[in-house]
Amino acid sequence: MPIDIEKDDVQTALKKLKARENTLHQFEVIANLGRWEVDLKTQVTTWSDTCYSLYGVKIGTPVNLEDFFQRLLPQYRLEAHQLLQKAIQTKSSHQLSM
Repeated sequence: MPIDIEKDDVQTALKKLKARENTLHQFEVIANLGRWEVDLKTQVTTWSDTCYSLYGVKIGTPVNLEDFFQRLLPQYRLEAHQLLQKAIQTKSSHQLSM
């Protein structure tokens, strides 16, 4: 259900966004994909439950950005650091495919 920016009120648009987020979460679980996000202002990092499982960390354990980088395979660390710097400079999101 697409968001109609001309017709949907804020509450309807938020409900549609939440539904899309839930669908994406279901796809991540089915595909066993981990997801993490970092707030570039606060450096607060959020991991999906699957990401915790993939890295062998108890769900809910506080993690920071450095924890994530330390858990990456060495061959991906440089690219991950470079993508983070690019995200900061361009103020846009980027994806690291491993």
